[in-house]
Amino acid sequence: YKALGVGIWAGSTANTLGWLKARLAPSIVETLIGDASRAVKAEHVRTFNATPMGVLAQTFFAMGAIPNRVNPRRWSHFRVILGHKDRLVGVRPMLDLLEELGLTSDQLRVVLGDHYLFSVSNQVMEILIDEVREGTLLGSEPIEGIKEKTGSVGGRENLKYSIARKGTTPVPTETGTLATVKLRIRMGTKAGEYGIPNAVKLTDEDFHSLEFIPPTVAIKVIDSVPGDINGDGVVGLEDLAILASVYGTSAEDQSYRDDANLNRDDEVGLEDLAILAGYWGSKE
Repeated sequence: YKALGVGIWAGSTANTLGWLKARLAPSIVETLIGDASRAVKAEHVRTFNATPMGVLAQTFFAMGAIPNRVNPRRWSHFRVILGHKDRLVGVRPMLDLLEELGLTSDQLRVVLGDHYLFSVSNQVMEILIDEVREGTLLGSEPIEGIKEKTGSVGGRENLKYSIARKGTTPVPTETGTLATVKLRIRMGTKAGEYGIPNAVKLTDEDFHSLEFIPPTVAIKVIDSVPGDINGDGVVGLEDLAILASVYGTSAEDQSYRDDANLNRDDEVGLEDLAILAGYWGSKE
């Protein structure tokens, strides 16, 4: 498994193993669930083929790296991530089973997606470290501690960021933004929903942990042409008409349309019109 993981990673880095993925799927599925029905096997093959190379590489390497001392009857070793739209195993029946086995809530997480997710490959997205900023929740000019992006360890990018409220700033009493983290989807990323593992920890002023469940975060990547506002696969008059109808609006306006905000600056204006013009006549 470790050799297979390293091989997939090396091949995906060099873009030479795309053809092997489809050939691997049936044999891998047969090895793991040979006694399953034909429909179940077909769904696993579909999931395997839809999973990015980087995630496959990490998964197989992790399977091979498990130390022999792990006892499968001691569930404290396990962490389970469930896809909320999994076609083979419903979330509720699986949670019931995990409860019977004795797993606790801190070992479980449900993420958006149609199958189990392990991590996000740096081939899918990158963290824009210069665009990581504090929000307004902790008042003006909070104290910034760690702010660093680690390298591509295991094919992933990791962000460490910590901020604190100044002693003279009042304790927050309303909803607000703790921090803003921007990501960039890499060109060539396949359409799909990608979960983003995150661990947010909150403490009080005496550094005692506060009860808090980190949000489940996922990014949906779609195949589309910039400027195709109505989603018909062609940039044309209908898209121009939609943009013109909301031209000059911003995210605060009731008539604002987010799909017409092509440059993602929360305003529909000249730059959006220029993008649409640049892709005029383009097809998906």
